[in-house]
Amino acid sequence: MRKTSILFLTVMLASSQVAASSDDGRRSLKGISAVSVVVMPLGAEAQSAGLTKKQLKTDVELKLRQANIKINEVGPVFLHVNVNYIEGQTTSGLKTGSFCASIMMVLSQLAFPIQNLELVRVSTWFRIGLSTGPSRDAESEVRSQVRDYVDQFINDYLAANPKETEEPKTPTKDKLPL
Repeated sequence: MRKTSILFLTVMLASSQVAASSDDGRRSLKGISAVSVVVMPLGAEAQSAGLTKKQLKTDVELKLRQANIKINEVGPVFLHVNVNYIEGQTTSGLKTGSFCASIMMVLSQLAFPIQNLELVRVSTWFRIGLSTGPSRDAESEVRSQVRDYVDQFINDYLAANPKETEEPKTPTKDKLPL
């Protein structure tokens, strides 16, 4: 059953990556002035591996602040981080010393669907993938992948919200008064 679940999850993740890389997700970031970071609760196995909600939230918020993206404590735009973590084990229950984690980052915001124009919360940008490896590396591997997803979010956010360039304060040769 566990092998079937992981195979199904892998197929779903592969198809999700195609949708996640579309221009629609990037365009949906235009005009967003701030985000709220929400890390979903972690399971006991993830916590045993050294992962904490506080550390993941700090990792995400730090990268966003470094990119000059404002952080709100409360919505209306949320960047969700969800980590589902399992330790590898044999069919007899012995630990294998490996881990598998699905990591999902989703931006949700309020929108008006064309069909009924009622305000609803929708997911407009996401990344999802798997991280696997030796259990001793789980914390650093998961945190690294979360930071990679934040980098991808920042790149898409900055592409959708380019900074306006200011005119130089001093005249240039081609703009000298005649």
